Amino acid sequence: MVNHNNRLIRNGRGFSLIEVMIAVVVLSTGLLALAALQANLVRTAADSKARSRVAALVSSHMDAMRAGGYDGAQSMAATGCASGNDVCQAQTEGAVGGLTIAHEVNEVALNATAHYKTVRMVAQWTDAGGQARSLSMNTVLSPTALDASATLVDKDLSGDSSKQPIVRTTNPATPGMIPIAVSATDSTAATNPRPELLSKGNNSIVGTKFDVLTYTNETGGNVQIQRRVETTVVACTCQYGAGGTNLPEIYREAQWPAIWTGERYDIYKPDSSTLKPPGATALTGPASGVEQSPLCTECCRDHHDSDRTDVAKFDPERVLQQGEAVDSHYTRDKNGTLVLADAANKGTYEESCRMIRVDGLWRTAADMYSRYTALIPTGVASGKTAPATTGVPDATAADNYGGSPSKGISGFVKDYLAELMQTASSSVGADKLYDDYGLNNPAELAIQRPTGSTTDERYLHLRGLYVDHLEEKAKERIKTALLPTNCPGNKTECVLPYVPFTTVNLTELAYWKSQVLKSGSFIDDSSILKVETASSLTYNATEPYRGRTNALTNANNTDAAYATATITRSNSGVAVMQQGVDPDDDTVASELPDRQLFTVSASGSGSNGAKFTVNLAGLPQTSDNLTTNDPSVDWLVSSNTGSCGGTLSSKQDDDPNDYSCNNVTALDVAGSVIVSNYYREHDSTSTKSFTFTCSSSAGDVSVTGNLTYPQFDNYKVLSAVVGTTKATGVAGVPQSPSNDKKKTEKTQIDFTNIPANSTVWVDFAKEETIDATILSCTATRQNANKPWVFGNVTWNRPWE
Repeated sequence: MVNHNNRLIRNGRGFSLIEVMIAVVVLSTGLLALAALQANLVRTAADSKARSRVAALVSSHMDAMRAGGYDGAQSMAATGCASGNDVCQAQTEGAVGGLTIAHEVNEVALNATAHYKTVRMVAQWTDAGGQARSLSMNTVLSPTALDASATLVDKDLSGDSSKQPIVRTTNPATPGMIPIAVSATDSTAATNPRPELLSKGNNSIVGTKFDVLTYTNETGGNVQIQRRVETTVVACTCQYGAGGTNLPEIYREAQWPAIWTGERYDIYKPDSSTLKPPGATALTGPASGVEQSPLCTECCRDHHDSDRTDVAKFDPERVLQQGEAVDSHYTRDKNGTLVLADAANKGTYEESCRMIRVDGLWRTAADMYSRYTALIPTGVASGKTAPATTGVPDATAADNYGGSPSKGISGFVKDYLAELMQTASSSVGADKLYDDYGLNNPAELAIQRPTGSTTDERYLHLRGLYVDHLEEKAKERIKTALLPTNCPGNKTECVLPYVPFTTVNLTELAYWKSQVLKSGSFIDDSSILKVETASSLTYNATEPYRGRTNALTNANNTDAAYATATITRSNSGVAVMQQGVDPDDDTVASELPDRQLFTVSASGSGSNGAKFTVNLAGLPQTSDNLTTNDPSVDWLVSSNTGSCGGTLSSKQDDDPNDYSCNNVTALDVAGSVIVSNYYREHDSTSTKSFTFTCSSSAGDVSVTGNLTYPQFDNYKVLSAVVGTTKATGVAGVPQSPSNDKKKTEKTQIDFTNIPANSTVWVDFAKEETIDATILSCTATRQNANKPWVFGNVTWNRPWE
């Protein structure tokens, strides 16, 4: 019995060989199924991408057939990739083989007058797995649904009898838009720009969208839309080395710029079919970790110019600086100065592109160029009596700017373009034309100081006229339009349909500031007017946020100041970038300023107007591009206190230059100036060795390594004088600072007398630099043979 029981116990241990084999079979079956599923998912994704690209090709061919009209709709045998045609492009971007597209058109006649055409388009290709695929699209064309083709006016220069669909709508001109009359019946207008936000709930503005519409005015207030050019201007941060295979396959192939051909925007094709766009070798893409528009993929990839003179460029009017290459890109150093991006080390750079939808796809277009930017007189709001109480251009000014055939007004834009295109018999220049049409009025606007809860807010409207650089195709089309047989009448009206121009409401895109005129120069000064320059996400054209102007409570009667708007002349300005992307775009000459003069009038009790200014010297943070580190200045007179506001610098940022101390209780008496927030906290540009005990998976370990570290520059008041000039000023007495070597440090400077309208000059000197020390850290290493390295370092800042 004992031996029998032992045998039973031994036989019941572990798994049998059969059980193991069954488990292996089950596991193998599952793994094979999972591998098959994974492969199927990859094939499905590739097939979906290919179908999307082929569908875009078929849709483009269908749109082209509709644009060609009823008579032009003809069958076409299967066409494949040849000489860089659109089939080649779709085949490459879709990663397919043997792509062809065929058109089958049949006319059906019901009787002598009723007939139509059926259209079937079929695309066929071979997928990555060698399987044959196809996609088809069907439609019906009727001659009764189509009308004569037109570009901007109903003039056919080629003898083509093609037809286009008729698109009618109510007049698209909304408040803030100014239609440009190019003939007795035809107009063009750009919709009010609207911000392109990163995503729903994310208020980061990454670009600007607007449409350029061309249309024929009809009776009853309706219009017939002839063309819609969808436009988005984006601001991007690009990076060398982030393109090429780092991008999804459909985005890897660089494109030539979309240019105006004389009738539409299309992708430029060089004479040599083997010539690749410069972006093909730049291998740039959007920088990682930067929140920006998805269109920056195309912008960064494409926007690279060749040094060849026989091809189209993205920025054909760029003026190169000495030693600069045609495709140089720039970033900004810590002082805000443009410096060349480091391509060899995958550096980043700032870029701005105009994107235009071409055949259903967004394409990087040649840059915009502003030819004339100026303020337009604004009107009287409902319930108001004063001008400029709405941001909508005055009705008379709108007619004078855009033209009104019914009133016999040709308009500034039309006359200026006639001079620009040399179709006018004489030339007087844009400024003279603007004056002649009364668009520089009013020369001066009276504005009241606030009283109680009432503020006299005024609204301005900045308008930009943009005309593209003309490539050869457009020039040839214009020459054809001017032939005597094609243009027996008004030469300007013959040319305008083929000129790529638009006017844009720039009010919410420009940067605004308050200035005063002193000794023949415009000086930034915010002691009289407040001119809003913050971003708005609503874009209400009747009450625009930017450029909104009101007088300050402490302003004196008859004080005069200007509301000044500036914007760069190319893409960067329309993309709401405060500074340009290259030296040509960033020069003072590239800024297009215009100003409106305001004179303050009385309104209630107001203040006694006592004021003085404070100038701070020796602090680097007063001239950088940050606002969070700006010093604070307060005044103390006769036990009363107040704050002094920083004026805008000449760089158009919000960093203080002189501070305005306004609405002071009384001056020409003893008083004090209190300065604070004059430290400078920054990251060190150098490194040093640290040894510290950090926590790790193996417990606390000692780690030694080089780290960059925060630093605190502590400044002290060196001297201070008050007077009309610094050289003749009377010295003040700086008191010992409170909370020395801390962020809360402040210094009071006492003066025996602070005269009205004087200036206090305060000089600072750096006292010392304090380094941060490690507060805590973690340690990591790749394996047991590697040393421990710092991770998750937090710093002890003794100045907090």
